[in-house]
Amino acid sequence: MGTPLLRKPYRKAELARMLRRCLDTAVDSAGDAIPTPYSVQADVEAFLRKQAAEDTTTRPRK
Repeated sequence: MGTPLLRKPYRKAELARMLRRCLDTAVDSAGDAIPTPYSVQADVEAFLRKQAAEDTTTRPRK
């Protein structure tokens, strides 16, 4: 329970979101939150925008 799952097939952007979510909510063996050393939100958002643009231009229409 409570474990994030990523179903296949998935896009790079979905994998990036899931990894970010897991890292942001990481806990140590005692259950205490592990703080992130810096904010990567801007980098993540730029990556996701780029991936979304690539997905819409490279995906064949059905």
